[in-house]
Amino acid sequence: MAQATLSSYVYAEPGYEAKSGVAAPASAPFQGVHTIGIREQGTPAITTWARLSVPTRADFGNSTDPTSINYVWTHSLLLAYPGGPPSGDPYQFVVSYNPAVVGYQLQISNLLGHNFIPVFPNQSAASFTGFTQWLSMTGWNYSWTGASPTLGFMNLVGATVHPPEEMSKVTMNRYRHGRSFPVGWQASTVHRCTIWIRKVQAGALMAGYCLTGRVRLDQDYGGSGVPYGPTALNGYVDGYVVNCTNLRAYGASEDFLQMDLTIAVPR
Repeated sequence: MAQATLSSYVYAEPGYEAKSGVAAPASAPFQGVHTIGIREQGTPAITTWARLSVPTRADFGNSTDPTSINYVWTHSLLLAYPGGPPSGDPYQFVVSYNPAVVGYQLQISNLLGHNFIPVFPNQSAASFTGFTQWLSMTGWNYSWTGASPTLGFMNLVGATVHPPEEMSKVTMNRYRHGRSFPVGWQASTVHRCTIWIRKVQAGALMAGYCLTGRVRLDQDYGGSGVPYGPTALNGYVDGYVVNCTNLRAYGASEDFLQMDLTIAVPR
């Protein structure tokens, strides 16, 4: 059975892709979830930071797609590696599904066996990747796993995408959880979608990363990898959330939640 996923896109700042320094990179005007740092045991006074230079999809499970956060962070750390880059990528970001936490957990590993500590510029960045602490982790290890599921990349019980509609007016709505305004266009292709999640995932969904801005709803994650279309009804929809409504429980014990999403693809 195909696995459906919902992933967000992460904010970026051009010109701040990578840097080595002893403190959080103050030169960047905004420190958000787009930044991660590595502090190695052999050089504990140096923190190597990697940031995104373009908006990047929070698909931690894809190490070969240049548009995925896994690929960008890995290569940014390689370029900023203390003493020059070693042979091969030193770090790998991988998510794997853990039924115990009902979600994807992020694992950061050094493929050369070097012990390190992952560092984040703020608590939001740590929480986004599933780590519960920032700048206060202790001990050294060559591999770290987040304690919680990632907030920007979710597995779904299921998803449906209805036939697209052509829209010629702007629709603007404020989200009920008050996080932000969505983006609307006068000319767009609109996909009305329905997603199902487990009730224990409600907190991660309502964090808002997958309900605001640009997202990708993939009905067949790891499968065809093609956009939704007449010959690919199980393809992905990549666009901007303009509405999310009708959150409701279902099932005899109400263990599942259903939500309607309207995703617009600008023309």
